[in-house]
Amino acid sequence: MVKGLVDPVTGEETETREPTLKEQIISEETSKEVRRALETVVAKGTGRGAYLDGYRVGGKTGTAQKVGPNGRYLENNHIVSFIGFAPADDPQYLVYIAVDNPKNTVQFGGVVSSPIGGKVLGDILNVKGIENEMVDLKRISMARCTKG
Repeated sequence: MVKGLVDPVTGEETETREPTLKEQIISEETSKEVRRALETVVAKGTGRGAYLDGYRVGGKTGTAQKVGPNGRYLENNHIVSFIGFAPADDPQYLVYIAVDNPKNTVQFGGVVSSPIGGKVLGDILNVKGIENEMVDLKRISMARCTKG
C-alpha cells in the first residue's frame, strides 16, 4: 500500500518500495463484479454524492453509531464514512473519508462523506491528468461528424 516515503521538509523521496504480489485473493472476474456493484452505489445508490460526470467511480458509504462508556449506543453520535476509488474499470486512486459526529446535518455517510470523497477523487483525477471519459465520447462524436 505504500509506494514510498517522502521527507516532509525537503520533499525528497527517502525510501521506495516495489509492490509484491503475495497471493491472488479473488479472481479477476469476481473483482470486476464487485467493482461494477460499487460503481452502481455511486451512480444510483447512497454514494451519489461522489458521482463525477464523465468518470467511473466506485465506492461504499458507511454509518456507524458510536458506543458510550456504558456499552450502549449513543444517540445522534455517529461516524459517517465513504471509501471510493477511480477509475472504476482500472482503480488507481483510493480515498477514505470519515467524519466523527457531524453537526447540524443528518448523520449518514451518503450525505456527509460521499460528497467530500467525490471532490477529493475529482481533484486527484484532474491533477493526475486522467481524462474525463465524456471528452473521449465528444472526440468520437466529432470524428464521426467530420468524416461524413
